[in-house]
Amino acid sequence: MRLFTIALLIALPSIIFAQSNYQPGYVLKNNGDTLKGFVNYPESGYFPVSVDFKVSKTDKAVQQYTPNDIKAFQITGFESYVSYVGVISTNKNIVPNLPYGLDTSVTAGAVFLKPLITGKHLTLFYNNEPSKNRFFIAETNGQPVELKYYTYYDGASNGIVEHNTYRGQLQLYNAKLNNGNSKLLDKINDVMFNEADLARIVNLINNNGGYEQDRSSNTNKKPSGIRLFASLGANSTNTKYTYAAFNPAIPANTVRNSSSTAPKIALGADFFINPNVQRIIFRLELSYSYSNDRFDHSVTGPNTTINMYSLAFTERTFSVTPQILVNVYNKEKLKIYIDGGVSDNNSSTPDNNPIVSNGFSSDYLYKFKSFWVNYSLQAGAVFNKRIELFVTYYTAGSSVTTFPDNIDIANKSICVGVKYLLGGK
Repeated sequence: MRLFTIALLIALPSIIFAQSNYQPGYVLKNNGDTLKGFVNYPESGYFPVSVDFKVSKTDKAVQQYTPNDIKAFQITGFESYVSYVGVISTNKNIVPNLPYGLDTSVTAGAVFLKPLITGKHLTLFYNNEPSKNRFFIAETNGQPVELKYYTYYDGASNGIVEHNTYRGQLQLYNAKLNNGNSKLLDKINDVMFNEADLARIVNLINNNGGYEQDRSSNTNKKPSGIRLFASLGANSTNTKYTYAAFNPAIPANTVRNSSSTAPKIALGADFFINPNVQRIIFRLELSYSYSNDRFDHSVTGPNTTINMYSLAFTERTFSVTPQILVNVYNKEKLKIYIDGGVSDNNSSTPDNNPIVSNGFSSDYLYKFKSFWVNYSLQAGAVFNKRIELFVTYYTAGSSVTTFPDNIDIANKSICVGVKYLLGGK
């Protein structure tokens, strides 16, 4: 089960990114023709380098277009892109993947741009790829121009150097369109190279320093990329006690099992790669549970006296579990998913003393590990975007005991419960 869970965690991203997700949309060809049909809307954190298109959703034939082939495309209700063919910068500008030394290299390229802000003077566009963000700006009916930003590691000081060339470019637009509005100039001098800051400044330039909400060229805004949840479940724990060899009166490899059921509560957050698609989700969960365990030995002593030796304890566990969740059925009102994760557990056993009866005694105490690891495999369903029902299997992780070293205690569990989801789409 451990190997299966690990393999699932490794395989899930490649499986999900390979899946298609065709939605109504269109492509605008270079000759001005509009092709209406269905556009593949994959879940990815990066911009597409090409777009897959079908006239009918059931068509087997797929037409693929690059930025060289079309002027624009739209996924109705979600995203709009335009094509750009021209000079683009190639320097990496996202920490930690920065160059050592100034890199101003450019190349002739063709990329898709997403309009972020469209106003009476300027339109702001965005494009990204691994370790690289690009922003472009264009005047009405003009060609997009890239906003230049260079950041790199300084080998001499081991610090990060920034060349904020884009601020000078924005100052030129302010001078041309707003007669150099001095209050706006101060804001431009502080603007950071990110979507929120640049969109705010372009809004101000479009409105001569006053803030008015410009029309975004996207049909709909993306929902939040984070969703919170609270969970309550019934956790059935099976604890296995293996006695290797310590007291000759107890046979080697003696095994005992103890079962208990207790509540399990959890809080957590879901992080979407693309909140419009929500097919693959990174989930982080903090949970608390406990189990009540007791193990009994019948030991034959001198004169055939039968002695009883018992170990009883309550194990209280806080767990942090990062997971990868995939919606294998992904509709608006119903989502069915599978999920794999790794749990880092912190356990305490305040009553870990042996219980001794009928004359058999022990001169040692059991010592329990504070930290141990196991794996989880979960399946569930989300109804109407708010109620989630789930069942989770937790593998028997590493032994939870450290002394004596010939006693092994490990537990596995199954939890059935419900989550209430807050936020998200």
